[in-house]
This record gives sequence, structure tokens and C-alpha cells, in this order.
Amino acid sequence: MAPEGMYGVAFAGIAGTGQGVLVVNNGVAYGYDVGGGKYDGTYTSSKSPGYFDLRLRVTVPPGTSLVQGAPIQPMEYAFDINCSLKARAETIVDVLTPVAPTPVRAHIQFLRDVPN
Repeated sequence: MAPEGMYGVAFAGIAGTGQGVLVVNNGVAYGYDVGGGKYDGTYTSSKSPGYFDLRLRVTVPPGTSLVQGAPIQPMEYAFDINCSLKARAETIVDVLTPVAPTPVRAHIQFLRDVPN
């Protein structure tokens, strides 16, 4: 099953919650969250049937607090995350980032097809 479409993202960590949107289309993934974080990356089919492997670079604007409680930074910075998601469905996944030792619980839900 092809994963192309728009996905809603709700996430939580020890210091708060957030929401965002992610679009996957033609091997490219991109999105944005309410804290100003930008997502840019790629995806490929997973070895697990019905899943796809997502690789994202998350760019965080200056002065932004993260839900996992990482210290606020005075300048923009970025980090990479990798996870596998169920195509065109709902996935709940714990994501580890290099900026804090605690995971982020992400609830990712397929919302709609990408218009032609």
C-alpha cells in the first residue's frame, strides 16, 4: 500500500504536547508543527508489509521549547529522527531524539490523499 498523503501528528513528552502535519509524496516528506518546527526528509518502503520508513530532519527555531524538556537554544538547530509508520493508517510510536534522553510519544494519523 502506497503511503502518499497528509498525516496529522500529535506528540507528547515530559514537558508538554504539540501538534503538526506531515505530507509524504513521491519519496519526499515535509511538514510543520505548532511550535514552529519544520520537517524535511524522505521515505522508502519498509521491509514490514504495509509500513514505510521515514527519515526526517527537524529544524527548531531559536527560543523554542521542546516537549521532551531539552534546554531552549538561542539559535536555530536541527536533528534527525527515523521511524517506521503504517501506511495510510494510524501509528503510535515512541521516537528518541539526540537532544534529550526521554522519548516523544507520537500519534500519527492518515488524514487525506494528496490532490493531483
